Amino acid sequence: MDLSAEPDEIEVIARRVEFLERLQTGPAHKPDLVESLDHSRSTVDRAVKELDEAGLVTRETEGYVTTQAGRLAAERYRSFLLDQQQILAARDVLEAIPPDRPVPLELVTRATEASTDGPYRLFEHLAARLRDADRYRAVVPHFADSRHLRLCHARAVRDGTPVTVHTSADELSRLREEFPYMVAELADSSAFSARTGDVPPVGLVLTDAPETAVTLVAYGGDDVAGFLHTDDEDAVAWAEQRYESIAADTHEATAALRDAATDTDLPSLTGGRLPTTLRSEGFVRVDDRYFERREPMSPATACRAGLGLPEVHAGYAVDRTRDGDSVTGTLLDRVRDGESVALVGPPGTGKSTLCRRVACRFNEHDDAAVLYRRSAGGQPFESRATLDAFIETTRGPVLVVAEDAVRATANTVFEVMRDFDGDDDVAFLVDARESEWRDPDEFPMDARLESFRHEAVETVTMPPLTDADVERVVARVDDLTDEALAVPVADVVRDVRSESPGTISLLFHRLASYVEPLAPYEPGTPSTLDEDVDRLRRDLDDCGDLAVEVGILANVLNAAGLPVAEPYLRAGGRDPDDETAATVDEALSRLHGHVLFGSPTDGATGYRSVAETWSTRYLERVGDDREDASDRFAAAVNGLFGLADSPDDRAAVAAAASRHTAALDGIVADPTDWADEAVTTVFDLGTSAPKLAPLFGTTDASAIELPEACSDETRLRAIEARGELFTGAGALDRASAEFETLVEAARDCPDVDTDERRLTALYGRCQIARRRGEHEAAERHARERRSLAESLDSPREVAQSRLLLGQIAHGRGDLDEAEAELSAALETFEALEEPRGEAETRRERGLVAAYRGDHGTAADHLRRSLERYRDLDDRRGEASVLSHLGELDRQRRDVETASERFLRALELARDLGDRALEGESLATLANLELTAGDLDAAERHVEQAIEVAREIDERAVVPALFGTFGDVEYERGNDAAAREHYERGLAPAAEAGDSRTAAILRRGRALVLARDGDAGQALEDAERAVELAEEVGDRAVQVRSRCALATARREHGEYEAAVGALDRAHDLVSAGGQPTAVALVATERGVTERERGDLAAAAAALERALDALEGSHAAGSTARARFERGLTALAADEPAVAREHLADAVPYFLSVGADGRAEDAVEGLVDACAAVDDRETAAEWCERARDAGVAVSLGERWARRDL
Repeated sequence: MDLSAEPDEIEVIARRVEFLERLQTGPAHKPDLVESLDHSRSTVDRAVKELDEAGLVTRETEGYVTTQAGRLAAERYRSFLLDQQQILAARDVLEAIPPDRPVPLELVTRATEASTDGPYRLFEHLAARLRDADRYRAVVPHFADSRHLRLCHARAVRDGTPVTVHTSADELSRLREEFPYMVAELADSSAFSARTGDVPPVGLVLTDAPETAVTLVAYGGDDVAGFLHTDDEDAVAWAEQRYESIAADTHEATAALRDAATDTDLPSLTGGRLPTTLRSEGFVRVDDRYFERREPMSPATACRAGLGLPEVHAGYAVDRTRDGDSVTGTLLDRVRDGESVALVGPPGTGKSTLCRRVACRFNEHDDAAVLYRRSAGGQPFESRATLDAFIETTRGPVLVVAEDAVRATANTVFEVMRDFDGDDDVAFLVDARESEWRDPDEFPMDARLESFRHEAVETVTMPPLTDADVERVVARVDDLTDEALAVPVADVVRDVRSESPGTISLLFHRLASYVEPLAPYEPGTPSTLDEDVDRLRRDLDDCGDLAVEVGILANVLNAAGLPVAEPYLRAGGRDPDDETAATVDEALSRLHGHVLFGSPTDGATGYRSVAETWSTRYLERVGDDREDASDRFAAAVNGLFGLADSPDDRAAVAAAASRHTAALDGIVADPTDWADEAVTTVFDLGTSAPKLAPLFGTTDASAIELPEACSDETRLRAIEARGELFTGAGALDRASAEFETLVEAARDCPDVDTDERRLTALYGRCQIARRRGEHEAAERHARERRSLAESLDSPREVAQSRLLLGQIAHGRGDLDEAEAELSAALETFEALEEPRGEAETRRERGLVAAYRGDHGTAADHLRRSLERYRDLDDRRGEASVLSHLGELDRQRRDVETASERFLRALELARDLGDRALEGESLATLANLELTAGDLDAAERHVEQAIEVAREIDERAVVPALFGTFGDVEYERGNDAAAREHYERGLAPAAEAGDSRTAAILRRGRALVLARDGDAGQALEDAERAVELAEEVGDRAVQVRSRCALATARREHGEYEAAVGALDRAHDLVSAGGQPTAVALVATERGVTERERGDLAAAAAALERALDALEGSHAAGSTARARFERGLTALAADEPAVAREHLADAVPYFLSVGADGRAEDAVEGLVDACAAVDDRETAAEWCERARDAGVAVSLGERWARRDL
């Protein structure tokens, strides 16, 4: 065919193609064409004439239509244009392909993806293809990006996906030298094959997923120039043929890789450096070379950023001590002996700094090798075999240090630890947050590995931050600066303890304000934590909402323990316009020096950053005073989460973040795994810091959008976490709604165990009901949970439900049922070898036995519970049991031991930084002191407990603390103050639905009103207290409420009714009440009998009270019983007996400042002395009363005797 013919017709087609395409859709007259194509009538006339003359259109009755030639010509012309556009779009890729390497047209014109964005976009593309591939075949002239090799490794070694790679012998040799362990592992996998030969300079990748697709990769030198991808059948057929042709010219080379990691002295091979895979996963080798290449930060900057390895090596850190011994020395001794040690404690207490001190000191050994992985330091640690091989081929002792070791990104270290168990030349030092080490369910491991962790790893807890520690830190910072610092140590100690007790990181941050104050503060004028936080917030506010969101995200990442990486920080501002980029740049600039320090190094994915506790406080302050706080928070985390779903967004932030893109590798490799980790970690931040609850919002109303990539399990975990954080924040209605939502949402997830979520929800709702004092609702939820667990044949969950039922039965005073449920639970936990369940159940069994008065059984269970908690390194559980043992000691009249246990529990709580546990310990200690009659100490500790409760927003416990405060003032006889405290607690207790506490408060107010003569109102309060106590089923509160009711009825003159109330109270304590409760009922019975005239019955009842209190340190109860017994003896004309008892009672009343009762007791004592003519004793007590500020006239009382 003569292709040069008919040029005019071809030109007509090019010019008039739109007319042909319009007429293909249906006939049209010229006016129709004018209207539909928006051309003038003259243009239409010319076009139709030209097309008609060329035989491309014809006229019919309905109008003009295209001919067959016209239709085909238009279609082919448009196809030609599209092909040309595809070719031009791929021009940059094609230019990098040598002219002698033909590329089929179909591969270009039918490409579904073409990119010249370099290695990152190719990595994204190959990762996406490999994720779903059933087979992977590649011709790779050069691995320009080592991540490509890691992707092949992950799929072949981990997943068993067949992977075949053809490359040159020189390239294979390079891989063998640079990545010896990775290629050796690949070679050991039956799924991997390597072939070498004369491969072309163009890459070719075939993936079957299950349909085959082809990717053509062009190179510019050693870099990737771009790639083309298509699944077009003709292109794939060409690629298959081309691949087979290349494969025919290559030969098997897998065996040569198999010995890569064993036939070479690795340290010599790498120059002492770590394998690339370990560096990419966050490990560094701590040696002289490492420190030669790194300068420590200035002291002021280091104080704000925290002490990294360079600063620790430069001597910035100070040692910590426990009982005078160096903690660094203790750790060094153990790891030098080849032991595995875990250093545990709350965030910010200096765990990582101590680990770095040990690493630096261990490095001083001539032959030592120290590998260090910091938290959030790189990609998840997965290269177990690589680390194993490196350790095996390293001469001399080896120490591996890993921060936050129990987290999913790091806990492979325990597998390596197990691999070298028993090798004295290899030691491991890990650190972990106390809560994470104690609760393995948060970061689940294989059961055997979990058992190994507890058996083989010795735990060392962080010592408390003492005043001496603060002084040594101040002295060290002073030494590091050029000028002497006028640091008021006492003020710093006070401020640090008030801001975050035990947190050494905030101590350093505080000192930085003295070394180098940030504007606008004057030199030497330190700023508080909140001032620092608010200054940065104001700076970011000035830059607009996007900058605020960048600030929130930086602090979320830091507080949650995720990498504070530049691509993440740019996630919310990934729009390509210059203004957005400039705003993010400005926000990052303002974050530097406050939150961000330096830049990522050593394979780390993120910046060095401020203390986690600083970031948590930043987020709390955002939630405190921004009306749009939840929206800004949601926008910040949505940007982060969205990276899991959008390759385009990842490419955008990668381009903006320049070379710091390592943080994106994990997302690309497995978006679902990354999304699950990110979402879970962010929501776990909320559960650990309940004050952040308003930022997260409810599942139904929150603007937080979880990524599509995350699993259903994670979506449900987010709902569960909201239930937990609202519970912790005291927002119990919201918490309950979240647990209901959890069950509903689980039903919509076919691949999720709905019943397991029901168990979780029922547990949460049961605990909420218990906190509210709603024992019936709690029991209903627990019984439903037990039935569900039985239907699932889950012994562990049945036992957990029975533990709950035992706790509930105990709370309402049904000790028989409590004991039955707890015994069954304990039997199951022991059979399952569940030490935590056993520890919790024995604690409850001990409490039930103590309530029955069976102190021997109680002590046995509590001590065995204490042993289990200590075996589990659970210091929270230990502190709780110590408190209960202390209470048992108090009941057994051993106040000294009780006080020691309470103080130890308080010390543990403060060591842990657990403010809730600290508040609980303070409240328990206050009650001990109240019982023992040390009212000043009781007042001090209950004030501290209230302060702690308010700090951590534990509103639910405050009303009960006001009840204790009221009891202190009532004991002193300060009725107005006592009534004020009781009433301050009543309203919030009622609002919270806390019936138990409301009963206690009404009982207290009833006693005050009765003593003040308002018998009617006292009777009303006492009756309501009894009703509430019966509703919640608390036997102890019922006893005290019925005694208050007896007092009110007695003051009202209703003696028979008073006796009836006391008879019911007596029945309750007969089932096994505490001695003080028995004594209270007997004392009230004695007073009632005396006032209705039966002095013998009164004396007998009061003697029973004194017998019950014999040997106890219940000073107040004993003094009251002796006082009433003395008055009864006086009324019975037994002055000698009266003198004895009253003389024993007066000192207590005088010591606590109960002036009214002291005056009554002294007057009664004088009357008794007068009856036996003992003026000397009477005078002595009158003088002692006057010295205490209580005036009793001896002359007047004696004159009455003479009358």
